[in-house]
Amino acid sequence: WNHPVRGRVPPNEFIPFAEQTGFMREVTRWVVERGAVFSRALAEAGLNLEVSVNVSALDIQNPDFARELLDVLRRSATDPKRLCLEITESGVVSESEVAIRNLQAIARLGVRLSVDDFGTGYATLKQLQQLPVNELKIDRSFVAGIHRHRGNLTIVRSTIELGKQLGLKVVAEGVESVEELRCLARLGCDEVQGYYLSRPMR
Repeated sequence: WNHPVRGRVPPNEFIPFAEQTGFMREVTRWVVERGAVFSRALAEAGLNLEVSVNVSALDIQNPDFARELLDVLRRSATDPKRLCLEITESGVVSESEVAIRNLQAIARLGVRLSVDDFGTGYATLKQLQQLPVNELKIDRSFVAGIHRHRGNLTIVRSTIELGKQLGLKVVAEGVESVEELRCLARLGCDEVQGYYLSRPMR
């Protein structure tokens, strides 16, 4: 958030406040709309890229969320397959009927679903197998120093193998060195993100 007075404010500072005050729904709507418009612009420029947007677990509990998402896709004329919603592990594996209906409706729209910060929640293998998700994102806490720490290496290797067995794309978060990048490549990780590739951009 590029605030006119405070400067650049990272998400970990304003997202919890938005969730506590009930303002998260407006933030999510704005972010999803911007993501959809950007996705269409990329397509029109001839770039075959997918745009990922973070969504709060609270949004998945909103009974109107899937309908609002469909409205955004229609108004922006965005190809649903070019949009991915990243949801924290706790949000994806929620067993509430509203959350499950939303996830199923989003998947039917053709929008991809990603489990963000995987490994920090309590998803069971059965839940992962039954939910309409397309991607696992390994939390940065496991990726950090993967080339030096056997424990992290074991967890990341197992997660990559699990993802492949379930037919999911696996993304590593928080890659900050060439050593981590090379290690993930040897393990067969599909994609990576982190400061080694680029700092956050406007």
